[in-house]
Amino acid sequence: MLLATFTPTVKATAAIAYMTYRDFEIVPAKITIKAGTKVVFLVKSASGDCHEPYSSYPDRSDASGLFDSGALHDGASYAYTFKQPGTITIRCGCHPDMMIATVEVTS
Repeated sequence: MLLATFTPTVKATAAIAYMTYRDFEIVPAKITIKAGTKVVFLVKSASGDCHEPYSSYPDRSDASGLFDSGALHDGASYAYTFKQPGTITIRCGCHPDMMIATVEVTS
C-alpha cells in the first residue's frame, strides 16, 4: 500500500520594520533591513507638530529621493518598500535639519 506524502507549502511573508517620528527625533535613528522590506513610518507627535517622512540622497543637491509622504499628524503612518540595496537618508520635511535617520538596505 502506497502512502501519499503531504508537503505543506509555506508562503513567504514580507518583512516589516518600523520607524517612529516622535517629537523632533526619528526612532530608531538607524536600521538595517533586507531589500524587499516594508518600513512603516509612524507619527507620534504629542506637540501637535506635523512630520513628513521623506528620503534624500546625500550626494544629490536637489534633495530628491525615493518617497515623500506629505505632511502627517499624530497617529498617521506612511509605508514604503525598499527594493534596492544602498544607504538612504531619511528626514522630516517639517524639520529637515533636526530629524535625520538612516536606512541601510542589504541584498
